[in-house]
Amino acid sequence: LFAVGVVFEPTRALILLTLSPNQTARLDRITFYDASNMPIAAKFEGNLTDYGALICTLEKPISPTIDFYEQSLLGLQDRALTAVEIAILGEQRVRYIRHRRIPGFSVGWKGNLFPMLTEWGMMDEDETMVFLFTTEGKLTAVPMERRQKIRDDEYDWYNREILFFAAEQVRQVLANAAEAFDPDNVPLSEAEENRIAWMGVELQELDAELARINGVSEWTNNGQSGGLVTYVYPGSPADEAGIQMGDILIRLTVADRPKPVEIKVEESFDYGFEDLFQMLDEIPAEYLSELPLPWPSIDSSLNRTLTRIGFGKPYVAELARNGELFKKELTVVESPIHYDSALRYKSASLGVTVRDLTFEVRRFFQLDADAPGVIVSKVEPGSKAFVASIRPYEIITDINDQPVTDVEAFKSLIQQAELKIAVKRMTQGRLVRITHDPAAAEPTTQEPETVSPNGFLSDS
Repeated sequence: LFAVGVVFEPTRALILLTLSPNQTARLDRITFYDASNMPIAAKFEGNLTDYGALICTLEKPISPTIDFYEQSLLGLQDRALTAVEIAILGEQRVRYIRHRRIPGFSVGWKGNLFPMLTEWGMMDEDETMVFLFTTEGKLTAVPMERRQKIRDDEYDWYNREILFFAAEQVRQVLANAAEAFDPDNVPLSEAEENRIAWMGVELQELDAELARINGVSEWTNNGQSGGLVTYVYPGSPADEAGIQMGDILIRLTVADRPKPVEIKVEESFDYGFEDLFQMLDEIPAEYLSELPLPWPSIDSSLNRTLTRIGFGKPYVAELARNGELFKKELTVVESPIHYDSALRYKSASLGVTVRDLTFEVRRFFQLDADAPGVIVSKVEPGSKAFVASIRPYEIITDINDQPVTDVEAFKSLIQQAELKIAVKRMTQGRLVRITHDPAAAEPTTQEPETVSPNGFLSDS
């Protein structure tokens, strides 16, 4: 990503770029280029909560810094100003300088005064940004995006709002930057990135007929929003709040958000997994890694929304039951360990990767909480496991008549050369015999994995 930066202190810069929490979580490095196009390494300080910008600390000082116009913009109406237009074209910056005037002002967001220009302060389609300066070289207005509050799901690119903020207002924000940072929009480690909030429900998408039958047409825009609760995980926040199967989840309300969040459920597809499991041996090896999850992913629209609200924050869920509205007060909590975050282990000699059984996997396969097993997540084409017809999403329950309780037990039990492996495909079980070299070296993996001290791989 490339963006325009404003150096407001010798070693600090304001970067005019709107990063979502998902983007910031994966932030690897920041490189700042000075006026002579020399690269300077920079360190992330924080994303501004209300503005589409972040602040970084430069490893080397830059001079001169920007000089802010600290008076009211009203005094600049109809005066000649210098407009510096900057276009980001790949890695290149193109600057255009011309004269502009402010014909008038409008009162907008939070009662702020915004200069009215021909482009209304919007970013042009060619990614041009306009900065206004007095003829003495003082920065008077900065084009920044007004950061969107939480919406139904993802960032709404087409409805973004870029405004000309008075330089004095920006200067005051920068002077108290630590108070303006969003604590929930920061870079994360791989383990932290896998954290996701949950309510503990599975939802079915509504349609006009379901909305009519459940008496919620008026509250769900005739079934275009809302979700039918099809399952409540025992002990989950939803279960403890008394939410039941058959309830309709309509919207969420958060105290510091201007609008309620209407519930949207991703369209569900019937992949016919019962038939697919019967055909696993016929699927070409190169396509096995592309199989979709047979169970509902915890990375749902609802859980992503809760994650963006922030762990530990209270919210109100509005639901309907038997045609009557009711509300439940809940708090955003982290989900239990799920398939994507489960510990996994890759055996180089067998050519198979297994993961611990997690709550949603156990529900799909109707396994008790204490049922032994690890789930196969990947099989290398041509490996011993592949030749033995072990396939993704099968469950290994026993090795040499010993129960496989988790990936640690799996790693320990495969240290023998002769293996008798009990494998379960849905409800059908079978025995597989494999001879291998347990001392085979682990290959270098290109997958983003974090290796813990005991040699197990934490999913990313």
